[in-house]
Amino acid sequence: MKIKLIVISFLLFFSCKDSDLIIENIDFSDSALEICSPNISNKLFIKIKESESLILVLSENLPTEEGTSKINFDEYNYLLYRKYNDKININYFCSIITPKSPILISELTPKTGEIEISTRISYDENGKLLSIVYDLKIIDLLLENANGDKLIQDTLELGSLTFILI
Repeated sequence: MKIKLIVISFLLFFSCKDSDLIIENIDFSDSALEICSPNISNKLFIKIKESESLILVLSENLPTEEGTSKINFDEYNYLLYRKYNDKININYFCSIITPKSPILISELTPKTGEIEISTRISYDENGKLLSIVYDLKIIDLLLENANGDKLIQDTLELGSLTFILI
């Protein structure tokens, strides 16, 4: 019986790969949702926390009607989780030419998940459009890289953006 236990323990120990890292929670709550150009046709949304980033890419413009819309991840709408060898800032993403440093060391791409966009519109008393507020959230997220490392998150609040129309 002891030999069976030793063999089973040995097999379990060596059957796990170091690359099967599962991250079950990331926290970007202290990071602002940023964009490179302040307009509602923006399709690149970024959150930065020291040497980590979340990058949301959308293929279409943000909605211009009030309500909630959902978009499934696909080859055109996706979220990237990236880790770099040093701290980054918004200029890293908004530069015409990507800087040489810091260097990307890890990237996870979506296997499942969807983007939820809640749109609120404000009008003045004459019916003139004043502002549009977007709340972006990711639901049922599973990101993975080529090594099998995974990031799992039930709900990830990306943040809000407000566009004031003049």
